Amino acid sequence: IHDLDDRRCWDRLPRRPTSTARGPVQEPSSGDALARKLIEESLPRVNASFTLRPSIMNPLEMEERMEQQLMRHVEQYRRDGLSPSLQTVWDDELSYLLEPALAAYESERCVGVAFGNEDFQDAVRRATPSGHQFKGYPVCFGHTQVEKIWASISTSKARVPVDLLQTRGQQVRFALRVKVHVFPEDVCATWVMLAVRVLPFDP
Repeated sequence: IHDLDDRRCWDRLPRRPTSTARGPVQEPSSGDALARKLIEESLPRVNASFTLRPSIMNPLEMEERMEQQLMRHVEQYRRDGLSPSLQTVWDDELSYLLEPALAAYESERCVGVAFGNEDFQDAVRRATPSGHQFKGYPVCFGHTQVEKIWASISTSKARVPVDLLQTRGQQVRFALRVKVHVFPEDVCATWVMLAVRVLPFDP
């Protein structure tokens, strides 16, 4: 029988040690306790939920605007670098065929598998007449700033984009497609593909 009113039945609690092998034990001050409490409250809880802000970007409008601006840059580049009277002809059908390729490139970056790449290659082969050459240059950016994108393409140390811009021959047809993939917090992946179909001059 435990008689709580009889203090003789109570067990003594062990006394707090006043020193250890490392030195005297210091009682925590009220300031230390307050600091520890503030730190604990500032740390995110394990089950806390974080909400990402949805993107407010309109990818369709941005793609159309960027394509128009980049086309003007290409036309000006060819007039200044090749011939003032040079006309740059754009092929809308060929430009349309580039979009599945850009979707496949983004899919490969996200999940490691490209979908529809073979279909794109077949479509390009059907759209390229016998004897013509097709050249394409896809590139991805983490922004939608046209001037920076154009500077990267036109001043690239890679040979492909420069050779593509300076293409000369018969029946030269250029194509361009921009695809903007938007993510929360206005993060984006902007794919740009510039291509050309040309019948080379006879050697």
